[in-house]
Amino acid sequence: MEMIQHLAKTQGQVIKIKEVIFVTMLNILGNMLLSMDLIDFEGKGVGEEMMKNLRRFTETGATPGDRRKRSSQLPSDAIDFADALVKNSFSDKYINALLMELLGAGTETTIVTSEWMLARDTEIASFSDHCYFLTVPWKHVKSWVTEFPKTLNMWAIARDPKICDDPSIFNPERFINSKMDYEGRDFECIPFGSGRRMCAGEPLASRFVPFVVVSLIHKFNWFLPDDMNPALIDMDEILDFIISKKNPILVIPKLRKRAEE
Repeated sequence: MEMIQHLAKTQGQVIKIKEVIFVTMLNILGNMLLSMDLIDFEGKGVGEEMMKNLRRFTETGATPGDRRKRSSQLPSDAIDFADALVKNSFSDKYINALLMELLGAGTETTIVTSEWMLARDTEIASFSDHCYFLTVPWKHVKSWVTEFPKTLNMWAIARDPKICDDPSIFNPERFINSKMDYEGRDFECIPFGSGRRMCAGEPLASRFVPFVVVSLIHKFNWFLPDDMNPALIDMDEILDFIISKKNPILVIPKLRKRAEE
């Protein structure tokens, strides 16, 4: 995995883990949507590299003619999301707008969630003692659709003390040995919404976040700069596209001995 290889080269250095996760997530989406990496860990800069590749795609790869020519040279099952849109006769404008929306919505949410998971733990090096990830459902049991009236306040439902004890307290242990899930059936936990307008990115996000965070924990020990007390991590937040950390967390990765072998 390129993310692990990159971090192995930078171990012992202070890094913004959010930027590393951003590159990983954006390239996963880039390969799903466009069959290409959008940025490089060793590039000139996240913003510059991303925009350069997106401009290249917009200028040379989004026209129906170019995409049809490209698709005709590939095996029938070797198509990406953009190829599928072209085959269904969507316009250039619609394709570009949809891809930009998917890239925007699909990166920031999962990246920020992963960063919060790393920052929330009071002892970064103790991740391996936790079993949160074992509570993630591994099998979809039943499809379920319902309708909710408009103007329904989902935020208020998720923070109703009648539904969930101490809803404003960060307490992952509440979900251990719990039968509730996050797929819209239980109002105690609805991060992706529910019903017909539930987040379409749930299948990807529910796999990406645990996979990336567990990979980071499994391969590296994590330390704070200047032997900083984990309890002093700045947890201030800022409301942007979503609620993210005001100041990105800075960490020092060190490859675990078993990972070096």
